[in-house]
Amino acid sequence: QDGLYKFFSLHIPSAQSKYYRFLVVNTISSVNTWHYRLGHPNKDTLRLVLHYFNVSKFNKIELELYSSCCMGKSHCLPSHTSLTVYYGPLELIYIDLWGPAAFTSFGGHNYYITFVDAYSKYTWLCFAKN
Repeated sequence: QDGLYKFFSLHIPSAQSKYYRFLVVNTISSVNTWHYRLGHPNKDTLRLVLHYFNVSKFNKIELELYSSCCMGKSHCLPSHTSLTVYYGPLELIYIDLWGPAAFTSFGGHNYYITFVDAYSKYTWLCFAKN
């Protein structure tokens, strides 16, 4: 419904029942496809859902690590707004170093440094090789 899989409490009929439910699974689907389809659940939830619907071909679940999946599950600690007042540019500069990158850029850089002026929010970005 609305692009999501909706699960209801299912009553699975017994073997004596005249009605049977069957689940057809495309055997080409990978465990990562199911992980994506079900909204990126963790391994335990994925294993439980696949077992519940009798998809037993995935005995050992090995998920590929997607950065978007990790970022979506990450949480930000609460922070308080600073009460410090800045009266002019360059009174305080925030500096952030990022790297090393998994891949080297075309210019041979593996890192970047950002400088942000707390007063004006003006930002400088510098690239570094090492």
